[in-house]
Amino acid sequence: MIFDTDILIWVQRGSEKAARLIEKTEDRYLSIQSYMELLQGAKNKTHHRYIKDFICEFEFSIPLH
Repeated sequence: MIFDTDILIWVQRGSEKAARLIEKTEDRYLSIQSYMELLQGAKNKTHHRYIKDFICEFEFSIPLH
């Protein structure tokens, strides 16, 4: 499933429903545009690292072509 930026923002804001959806989905994809939107929205370096760690921990694939 391809996830939009909004659902990842909802997870960051504490939405359990959004988190469960991500957890129960086996194949997780994120567009490069959504990835960049998340990084651009980071408030500081700590938040930037949190986003990268989240993407890695939940094994999102980011298709490059």
